[in-house]
Amino acid sequence: PPEPDQTVPRAVHAAGSQRHFEDVSVGMELEPVIKGPLTTTHLVRWAAANGNYARIHWDLPFAQIHQGLSNVVVNGSLKNQYLGQLMIKLAGAEGWFRRFYVEHRGMDYPGDTITARRRVLEKYERRGSKFVTFRVEAINQRGEKAAEYDYTCIFEYAQGKREVPATGSGATPETPAPAATAAQTQPKLEPVLLPETQAVAGLASQTFAYPVHQVYRLNYCLTSNGDCGAPAAQAWCETQGFGKASAWTIDENIGALFPTVVLGEDRICARFICDGFREITCAN
Repeated sequence: PPEPDQTVPRAVHAAGSQRHFEDVSVGMELEPVIKGPLTTTHLVRWAAANGNYARIHWDLPFAQIHQGLSNVVVNGSLKNQYLGQLMIKLAGAEGWFRRFYVEHRGMDYPGDTITARRRVLEKYERRGSKFVTFRVEAINQRGEKAAEYDYTCIFEYAQGKREVPATGSGATPETPAPAATAAQTQPKLEPVLLPETQAVAGLASQTFAYPVHQVYRLNYCLTSNGDCGAPAAQAWCETQGFGKASAWTIDENIGALFPTVVLGEDRICARFICDGFREITCAN
């Protein structure tokens, strides 16, 4: 860290050399990027930057005595930011960082060095724009996979452009197709299910990603005494107007980052060891 009287110049983000859709192919591996060694100073500065002062990231006695950890842990959101910054740089000044999906697989600690290994997972065109999805694996110096990310970038953004396929009736891109045909040729949209959306009458089943109750992630247990998994999922599905929970998956150790609510007690569990649900499928 800098000395108290030392002035640190402000970092200026610079985009990398511009890549284009044609420059990458599925399976292509890009040069790895190394971050670290990470320090407690990094963690404290990140806490100040994003307003998350969870004590497992900077308070060593608390992390060891109250949470049973061997050390303070690196914020998952900090790793997200590091890797997101790399992908923005990869997209270049002409590209767009579209979205990302992350799965945290393990813990990292002060002193760890993270290597980001990147490869092209898929590339496709949609409504005139060209998308590339990258799979990024964050590996620490112990060879452990700390996290896995899927980042999607837009390399050529066709704003306002719409492709109107030719139809059997002789319609051309300049001639609007009949209403029924236009509806059939619209791109398929991926549904986004809101956690608090009530069940649609007659709907056989519905899958909810990262279910919440009120404003908190749903805890994996219905009560403090247990009743984990099925009882909690069943009770939550009933609040959504369904008759039962047919499937669910656990999301472990999320409480410090995403506080959870114990549904049967209306109590908040915000410790690192608090588990939640990754998905719940409700059915009638």
